[in-house]
Amino acid sequence: MPRNAQQFISFVASHFRPIEAMCRRRVRFSSDDEIVAFLRPFEESDKNLTRLISRMREVGVLVELAGEWAPPPFLAEFMDKLSQRHALASPRVIHSWIETLDKHVTELLNHIDAANFDFGAFDVDAGRFLLHEIADVFQTIIRTVQDNCERIATEVTEYRTVEDVATLRIRLDRLIHLHDEYLEPVIRIVDISGDFYAITEQISNCCARLALFGDGNANSIGDEARFIQKEVVWLRRVVVRRAEEARRELAPLCEAAARESKIATGVNRALDAIRLRRINLLDLEQNLSIVEERDGTLFSDLAVERFLRLAMETKSRTPPRIPTKPPESLAIPVTPDDLLERLDLIDSIDDLLEWILDSCDEVELDGVVRLFHDVLELRPDRTQHSEVRQDYSRGDLAVNAARWIWKGQADGNDDNTPDDTRPSRQTRGSVPVT
Repeated sequence: MPRNAQQFISFVASHFRPIEAMCRRRVRFSSDDEIVAFLRPFEESDKNLTRLISRMREVGVLVELAGEWAPPPFLAEFMDKLSQRHALASPRVIHSWIETLDKHVTELLNHIDAANFDFGAFDVDAGRFLLHEIADVFQTIIRTVQDNCERIATEVTEYRTVEDVATLRIRLDRLIHLHDEYLEPVIRIVDISGDFYAITEQISNCCARLALFGDGNANSIGDEARFIQKEVVWLRRVVVRRAEEARRELAPLCEAAARESKIATGVNRALDAIRLRRINLLDLEQNLSIVEERDGTLFSDLAVERFLRLAMETKSRTPPRIPTKPPESLAIPVTPDDLLERLDLIDSIDDLLEWILDSCDEVELDGVVRLFHDVLELRPDRTQHSEVRQDYSRGDLAVNAARWIWKGQADGNDDNTPDDTRPSRQTRGSVPVT
């Protein structure tokens, strides 16, 4: 242990790069010449490295272990934890932030429910304070998940440039740990069926109710609530998209590692069988029935016998018939533009999400919700939020969301009469497949 903790911390901070490299590579030095050769790339050419090495031993950065000099184990463990910065924002920490959001939202709802239609009955200062607290915690979750996804992408890039076999194995183990212990749980949290999506829906509903308290003032709580509502709806989609991109970069590496691990296991078992002279375990006659050589193709006796037996058995069998099936229809995927093309001909709809569910009867619930959000973003002037909530379900999925209304033309043009008699997607958008 160092004699003076303050001197130890100050020395590590001043020479962080070479010390971090020592700990990461787990190096051990048997002489001062080896230490000088290691430190040379990190220090200036005219610096006295002998004095630096003496100082390292004095403060406790280098200690003697079994006749060799190396960083103390506690320092190597500290550097390893410091490199795993994603552990500071583990899924458990994100869950705690979501619980904090839930407490703030519950308290804000109590303030809103206690207020009557008279604006003076609502505590504006307390409501604004809770609204700011909710925005701060929400932004913390968004920044943390995005930053960690960026770090994962950086580590994947660095892994692809590594050439040393030992370093490659360490990096791959770390990436697999990141995928299984961090990225997958975080995606389950922020996805549409996770806790993060549910709490953001409550925040959006609170902001929609607070928007009714606007008094025309530019600094009113209603304007702040409307701004936060738009930010919540937009950023939660951004963070889900970024997490999915990180998974697309990381998942193939994990699958390849699992596949190579199975191959390596099989090869090791085969080598053990050969070393123990238990050739029968390899079942070579079954697995190597054909051998390619320069003078031609040789078949084993077992392979020929198996082929003749199959030929005799199939001699009396009726050949299989190819079934004739009528051509099937391949439905063209529904896009937001298709829905908007139909919606522009309709004057008003009381429940926009229910209408999209009826129009897209072959689309899963998560796809319908994505189309619904796209319509809201493309036509914000034609949609209106209501306080009524409703359950929407399809198959095994269900979601509870506020009801949105499709209004008439934004410019007040009422020439278009309500007409939704256009042919459905099934009849107008199908391609015969043979």
